Amino acid sequence: MECKREPKTVRLSQPYAPEMIVLQPAHENYHGGVSIEDGMDENGFEMIMLAYLNQQKGDVVRLYLNDDLVANTTIKEKEESKDTSLLMPAGRFHSGLNRVSFGIKRSSQEEVLTPELKLLYHSFPPGGTPPVLRLKASHTSVGPDEADKFFLTVSYNKANWYDRIHVICEGYLFKHQLVPETTSPLPPVPPSIDIPIPRSVFEQEGDSPAFQFFYYVVDYLTNGSARSLPLAIDVHLKPRPVQPPPTLAPPAVSPIDVLAYPNGVWLQIKDFTAQQGDKAQFVQVNAPVGAPPLEPVDFVGGVAKTLLRATYLAAWHGKSIEFQWKLIRAGVPAGESPVVKFDVKKIADEDSRLPTPNIAGNVSKELNVQQLPAGALILAQQWTSFKPGQPVWVTCSGIDKNGNPVSTDVRSGEPNDAPDGLSVAAPVQWLKELKEDTVLTVSLRVDLA
Repeated sequence: MECKREPKTVRLSQPYAPEMIVLQPAHENYHGGVSIEDGMDENGFEMIMLAYLNQQKGDVVRLYLNDDLVANTTIKEKEESKDTSLLMPAGRFHSGLNRVSFGIKRSSQEEVLTPELKLLYHSFPPGGTPPVLRLKASHTSVGPDEADKFFLTVSYNKANWYDRIHVICEGYLFKHQLVPETTSPLPPVPPSIDIPIPRSVFEQEGDSPAFQFFYYVVDYLTNGSARSLPLAIDVHLKPRPVQPPPTLAPPAVSPIDVLAYPNGVWLQIKDFTAQQGDKAQFVQVNAPVGAPPLEPVDFVGGVAKTLLRATYLAAWHGKSIEFQWKLIRAGVPAGESPVVKFDVKKIADEDSRLPTPNIAGNVSKELNVQQLPAGALILAQQWTSFKPGQPVWVTCSGIDKNGNPVSTDVRSGEPNDAPDGLSVAAPVQWLKELKEDTVLTVSLRVDLA
């Protein structure tokens, strides 16, 4: 009886390209892309035939591009389980769709082809070679009224869908991508692109009589263009200056002594001829990010003022505060003053105007700790700039019965829960372990921020 053996079917996977660009967004007609740099690399573009079932010595592996044979090799001994790498020669990809496949040829059967890998390639970078990139502006002068209407118009050679246009607005990078409204069918790329520039860009970068723009483009395949020529316009969003700057109302002077003004100090605007309905909005120029703005105030008798409370000033002790004011006329900003700086005097440790802590109300120089009740408290009167919840540190220091210095932390930065001043439990048992006729110190520190 004759036994006939059929050659085993070869099941092949799609070619693998390690340097293939993943398209963002994905494209239904392509698996990926190839950049000009990779496509023109003199070392070639690597394509890998993944090892397949029953891979054998002597199998011929052929690399095809658009049905043309571009490279081949033969599986050698001890390579039966290894992937096979072939190089696409430089300059073989063409613009648009490129179909890549491997063919496996055995002497016992016809050549078998892998599924195709479909790659997108652009032969020229955005702008072309030599580059042509044009830039126009909707307005040559941008004030408050034009800032919401401004746009740039760009046009350049070799434009493609999904190009990423990077517009440098003075120092701010604004990105815009060319995305078609529909992909079936894919419409032609427009000859020019209008790019609205938000008002926030001008506000962030500031006024300038020569506010400069330029752009460059990176396409779908990471190919980059040259830079366009710069374009300058006049930007002037800020309102016109007004006089005078804010001042401290007497008797306050700079540097501000916080402890001298427990009720705070007034910041005022004088010598300004206000129209009916005008308001002033005080602005701390160096306020921390996220600080709530001050509400606009009326001019009363030709003067507008706002109170800087002691708690606010204490948070800035040892620093400077910078203020200006903005004129609000008919409900909109109409001008702003120069900036003025006020120094806030640092509150010194152990300032005599600060309250001295005591134990159980004893303010004398002697304390009989053995007579302290179990519920004795460490107390202090309310201090200037007091507010509930301020972190406090309370420490007792003394000498133990062996003559060694000791200390204990009663509070270590926890929020003060007393409604006014300080009231915390004293470490009575610890105090009773101190040596008689020695010095006991109770210190209180407060975070005024």
